[in-house]
Amino acid sequence: MNRGREWAYAAGSFVLHKIVVWGGSIWFSMDKHPVVPLTSFLQYALIQNFSRWDTQWYIGIAAHGYRPTSAAFFPLFPFFIRYVHQWTGFTYVESAWGIANVFFFFALYITAKLFLLDQPPQTAWRALVLMVFFPTAFFFASGYTEPLFLFFTAGSLYYARTGRFWTAGFFGLFASLTRNTGLALVLPFLYEYFRRRGFRWQGVGPDLAAVALIPAGLEIYMGLLNAKLGDPLAFVHAQQKWKRAFMWPWDTLRLGTLELWVKPLHGWSWIIRAFTVGVVWAQLALLALALPFRRLRIHGSYYLFALVSAVVPLLSPARDWYFLSISRFVLVLFPLFLIAARMLKSRVLFYAACAAEVAGMLMILQNFSKGYFVA
Repeated sequence: MNRGREWAYAAGSFVLHKIVVWGGSIWFSMDKHPVVPLTSFLQYALIQNFSRWDTQWYIGIAAHGYRPTSAAFFPLFPFFIRYVHQWTGFTYVESAWGIANVFFFFALYITAKLFLLDQPPQTAWRALVLMVFFPTAFFFASGYTEPLFLFFTAGSLYYARTGRFWTAGFFGLFASLTRNTGLALVLPFLYEYFRRRGFRWQGVGPDLAAVALIPAGLEIYMGLLNAKLGDPLAFVHAQQKWKRAFMWPWDTLRLGTLELWVKPLHGWSWIIRAFTVGVVWAQLALLALALPFRRLRIHGSYYLFALVSAVVPLLSPARDWYFLSISRFVLVLFPLFLIAARMLKSRVLFYAACAAEVAGMLMILQNFSKGYFVA
């Protein structure tokens, strides 16, 4: 019986995450903010320190609405920030932080429920731990969309797997209101729908129409952009600010890997890019290994979601950094952590992987706390 186990796993992994992330942030903040008064220091170390880079874009949208350059950031998170700010009186920064952390807990809960549908409890737990200790997992504690997106994507897959397709569709709608890669849920939805019918057209019912809810989130956003900016494709055009443009994935992989040697990178710039290159190839290796090896194989809908989500960033790279932000995007590809957990059967290997992840997270968090862009 797994009843109640998902709550325990969510709480346990959440606490482990906070011990490392908040503990690290407190340590790294001591050089940047006076420790006395303590309340002011903790407000900086636990909230302000995580409100950097993309968080400022979301806060700007929540406070002032959309502009052409901010259209790259999808609307659900800034919508929540605005209304939590209005209803509670919390600052925009506090609202973004609170929303992210609350959604993160429930994302862990729904992900645990999903894993426990067909995985041994130990494997489900280890997959969660590997995810919350991943070197960029401190973004789950930041004012970023990772917690929301994980909640809605894992929820959509969970309800699709349990045959509640209208609920799965609504979760998918909110996912595509959070990020464009929410559209990656269409194929897993269809896979689960037809799997329950033996991959035959017989028995297809009106609940198949629920798949249309997933792209509806993007359509709603396009309507909003048309009303506000007069350009329904402003979210595409805004990518020019980051010099993103279409490229075949194999070219992105080649150029993104070679830039470690052809660009004059030194120090932290080289380290973070080398790490990101490793992440890109590691996620592709896990996906490749999961096909031929039965021990690593995962449910088909999980695999489809991870595969599409891994390929999409390779189709639109930033020309200044071909693998820009991919080490953060991988956080929500929870099937990859399930594959890794199935691979790390040995307790020694699992603990060694966790130790390496925590060390990497603290190194990246330290530089994030210094104001460097890391993902």
